Parts: sequence; structure tokens; C-alpha cells
Amino acid sequence: MHRLAILLYLVFISLLTYAQSFEEKAYLEVVKSGPSTAPSILVITVKDLNSGQTKEISASIQSLHWSLSEESATLKHAGIVRKLLAHTADSTFSYKNKEALKLLYFQTYQLRRKKTIANLIVRIT
Repeated sequence: MHRLAILLYLVFISLLTYAQSFEEKAYLEVVKSGPSTAPSILVITVKDLNSGQTKEISASIQSLHWSLSEESATLKHAGIVRKLLAHTADSTFSYKNKEALKLLYFQTYQLRRKKTIANLIVRIT
């Protein structure tokens, strides 16, 4: 267990060292926390490869991590981190596995306060 923790720490440190920009560093911090209890919410674009439906949803880093793990059962934690980092720019993830989509609440996700959020965005910008 200690070896795994040390290995993960070394992977995270090396990824942090090679981060190219402030955005990548911020994203890396969220990814680095992995499945923790801290509320780390991301806005991502998810495409259901079965139906072709695409949605922009908010998801916790934990749900995203677990859904990627479910989608590709062969990927270990380091592979999932690499996949997350590869999608930093567009934050788009495609899924065929229905269980992975369930982990993101893809079918039931609805933006309930769209008008309130739009008003906040207008005030901020």
C-alpha cells in the first residue's frame, strides 16, 4: 500500500512539473485529488456513443474518475490521470458503456437553474 502511495505521489509530482500553463496546473490539482471527499466539480461535455446524444454537465472529479475507470476497465489510476490530462483543453469525454454513463447521471442530468446561472454569468462578465 505504501509503495502504491509513493508511486502515485511520484506520478503526480512529475505531472505537475511538466504542466504547461496555469489552466493545466489548476486542472491537475483537481485530477490529482482523485477520488477524495473534497467537492471538486467540473463542467464537462459528455457524448453517449450509443445514442449520439451530447450534453454539457457538471460532475464531481470522483464521478468522472470512476466513469473513466468503468469505461476502460484496463486503465489503472495513472492511465486515467493521463486521459484526464489529455482532455484538458476541450473537457469532452465519449462513453459507450452504459454503467459509466450512469455514474455521471447522464440520462437524468438536467440544469435546473439555467436562468439564475445565466444572470450570474452576465453580471460577472
